[in-house]
Amino acid sequence: MLLVSDQPMVPWGIKTSASDMKVTTSFVETHVRVDRFLARIINGGCP
Repeated sequence: MLLVSDQPMVPWGIKTSASDMKVTTSFVETHVRVDRFLARIINGGCP
C-alpha cells in the first residue's frame, strides 16, 4: 500500500517532515484498515 501525500507540482504541496508526520498520524490507521478489508474482499472473505 502506498500512502501518497505530496503534490510536488505546487509549491505548498512538497512534503516536509512536519507534513509527513501529520499525514501519517491522521490517515495511516484508516488506510491500513481499508487495505485489509479490500484484501479480504479480493480473497473471497466477505460477501
